[in-house]
Amino acid sequence: MSIEINWEALTGGHDGEVLAETIRSFVHDRFQQVALPRMIRSVEVHTFSFGTSKPEVELKDVGDPLPDFYEEEGDVSESKEASSKTNDDLPLDSLAQPHGAAQPQHLIRHSQHQDWASEHSATEPGKPSHEPSPDDLQVMARISYDGDVKLSLTAEILLDYPTPSFVGIPLQLNITGLRFDGIGILAYIKKKAHFCFLAPEDAETLVDGDAGGDGEGKVKAGGLIEEIRVESEIGQKDGGKQVLKNVGKVEKFILEQVRRIFEDEFVYPSFWTFLV
Repeated sequence: MSIEINWEALTGGHDGEVLAETIRSFVHDRFQQVALPRMIRSVEVHTFSFGTSKPEVELKDVGDPLPDFYEEEGDVSESKEASSKTNDDLPLDSLAQPHGAAQPQHLIRHSQHQDWASEHSATEPGKPSHEPSPDDLQVMARISYDGDVKLSLTAEILLDYPTPSFVGIPLQLNITGLRFDGIGILAYIKKKAHFCFLAPEDAETLVDGDAGGDGEGKVKAGGLIEEIRVESEIGQKDGGKQVLKNVGKVEKFILEQVRRIFEDEFVYPSFWTFLV
């Protein structure tokens, strides 16, 4: 069963701009933590845009939330002060409840790479996690996207490295679209909605058994992101021919990092939480 998404309500207006800026800042911060090749001095992320194309969503299953989401519920209630210091909160008034009643919301990132998550992810022995409620719900859906999401970055390439006179020359990289196909999970627990993607191997185990024998709707092996479309423009300086030799290497490195950031931060066991 297909699900229609109001993409404009989700990504437009002031709240959409705030969310886009939060994603831009998040990706920029992640690049500052990456060990860069010697030929690259720095990477700056300038803008992010959701574009106009919306994903296609096909409902696969409705059931009980994953146990890890309940562990997170218990951890947050026991360590509110710690979580408030280490999680990124964002008001998302444009994201509405199922019946369209818009309410203030927040977005919290729970990453397997966060110090808070690693220190508090385990439930204390003998201490029960959050008790499930009959109202708790988890939706599993196939999400396919081939659209015009945009991300602009600048990588400063070192010219004549490692000679003493080396200088930097900017390489502008514009991601103009991407294509991905994967299984997403959206779990509602109390006043929170948890979202993540499943790794392809996990999705194949959980979903492909229901796809039938003809292979239609089968989850593809490999990474979630199948294609990233990119345009590049290099600054003009003396010795530019030498820099052109490294452009392909720089583009490959940047795109690999974009893929890695997506899979590290959006694929289970990492997940994002909306406070609704």
